[in-house]
Amino acid sequence: MKRHRNHILEGKSLTALRAALPETWVVHEFPQDYGIDVQIEIFDTAGNSTGLRIYGQLKATDKHDEEDVLSLDRDHFEYWAAHSDPVLLLRYFAVTGTFKWCWMHDIHWRMKPTASSVDAAPHLTPWNKVETPVAIEQLASLRKQFLHQRSTSPITISVRNTSEGITSSLRLAKLIENRLPSESFIVLGEPESACYIDVLFERKMLRVGFLGLPGFVLSCEDNSANEYLAELAVLFVFLILCRYNRSAESSVVANHAAPDLLRTTPEDFFSLLFDGLFYSLGVEQAIALILGKVIDKKDPVVWFNIHAAGVRVSKRIGQTEIWRSQLKQWADFPPYPEMAAYAAYNAANSHANANLWHDALGYYKLAGERDRNYFDRDYYWTELGVAQFETGHADAASVSYQKAFDISHDPADQWRLGDALFHCGEYESAYKNISSAIASNESLGLYHRLVMAVCDELISTWGINKQEIRPVDESVHSELMASVAATSADELILKLKPFLETCAIDPRLSFNSGHLSNISKQPRIALYRYLTCALRQPHDTQAWACAYISAFNANDPDLMVLILDSAYSFTSEELIDAVLKAFVIPNEVPDETAVEIQRQLISLIRATAKSADNSVTMRIHGDDSFNEIQI
Repeated sequence: MKRHRNHILEGKSLTALRAALPETWVVHEFPQDYGIDVQIEIFDTAGNSTGLRIYGQLKATDKHDEEDVLSLDRDHFEYWAAHSDPVLLLRYFAVTGTFKWCWMHDIHWRMKPTASSVDAAPHLTPWNKVETPVAIEQLASLRKQFLHQRSTSPITISVRNTSEGITSSLRLAKLIENRLPSESFIVLGEPESACYIDVLFERKMLRVGFLGLPGFVLSCEDNSANEYLAELAVLFVFLILCRYNRSAESSVVANHAAPDLLRTTPEDFFSLLFDGLFYSLGVEQAIALILGKVIDKKDPVVWFNIHAAGVRVSKRIGQTEIWRSQLKQWADFPPYPEMAAYAAYNAANSHANANLWHDALGYYKLAGERDRNYFDRDYYWTELGVAQFETGHADAASVSYQKAFDISHDPADQWRLGDALFHCGEYESAYKNISSAIASNESLGLYHRLVMAVCDELISTWGINKQEIRPVDESVHSELMASVAATSADELILKLKPFLETCAIDPRLSFNSGHLSNISKQPRIALYRYLTCALRQPHDTQAWACAYISAFNANDPDLMVLILDSAYSFTSEELIDAVLKAFVIPNEVPDETAVEIQRQLISLIRATAKSADNSVTMRIHGDDSFNEIQI
């Protein structure tokens, strides 16, 4: 078994990291990587514990520094931001054996509110063996100092206006102080080293930072009114508390200052403000506050940002069910007529994202009934088709996918059409559609290639181009289970053909056909039978495991890769136990070798894991170019 290149790079990067850090520091590895690879404990030069620690995410590459691109998605940043300790991004370049680094929060603040990902490469700086550990320790120490002090004193804010001197600084400080609860904040019109938050207006730039961490920088006119600067400063203080503190202070500010914030915040900052209100107050209170204070409740920008904040934040604060209930209420009882269709549509998307497919299907249909313009949009037919497919209506799904493809000619719609046709028993048509989709766009993923492979095998080996999908009588199953092993592939085909002609893709019939193929020592036939069962029941871990082991026994590495890729996406870590149970190692293999084989098999399975795509598409009425955002 060949060792995967990613594992080699991981090992090299860990070794290089230990060499780059002071020798007294300790690197702890995490066995399961959910976005954090290591925890680094900081010890002084004498080896004494400082109580300081940070986390690190290692990203190793074979690329050269000058050609590097490192895309990181928003979901990961939400995960990293949830940690009370700072998180390092460490980029290891295997060709030179060097590191570049930055703080994750330093990138996060540079993401546009609507961006789903960011290229981190431009933000990385070269590692310096002397200076970089010092910078890391300084930030960790500052963080510890804050966490200790915040329980014994109010949050202090230092305010400076260098454009007009101390008098203007004091005036600006007083305006900010009036907008914040006095029991939680002390606002000073002069710099204080112990202050948690710094507000600085200098050279047409308003800067608000937090304990040396990146905050907000905004261009303003040199003659901007102090009232305007104070309003922006309070907004940024609130957002910084939401992002870094994750404490009660953000709720205090929200309850005290939210009415003014909603009245004074520029439209460009609605997205960030609404995110903060949802986070600090919760879904229900934030929505009531926003809708109670905004000037125009029919403004599509307001509703767009409400929906965006609801999707982004409700999951992070554990209120997805409350958010979904709110969407359902708006869909059932629209706040105003123009909202009726897209309220139903967004409720459908929310239910679909939670795999509540029957509810999602009902709301997709309702959206189409309320606004027939949806029927001219390919995305509507695609998402309706997915809901129909997931509720067991493959025939209806194939019609919807065909309509989507007729509008868009998108290869993704065509392979979905092929998948639905496969489930309808239209094997030849399914094969043609998937094959055409692959020819148009080879970057569609791997799952559909399994469907095409099964269709090809049904056509070429069994001569079944098309058949009606109907329930299989229990007597047919009993007859198959009573069959004895065949002595050759030809004999096995003769035995199985009547059963497959009954219903070639019945999951139970397929699985038991795989069992008969196995005891007949025909792993290639077994492979396709188990695979057929897995495609019909994608969360059937045992079927995927048996298909993978059969592919291994049939010496088909291509299908092994395809099966693992799809199987892990459906079954995750459960696949490992199932494969190990199905993977029989001969008795003559030494125990030490058997353990190593199992270890490498586990590593191979995990290496196929993909980041889940939890994005939700939201659309509101108006110009389509404005209405779509991936979150």
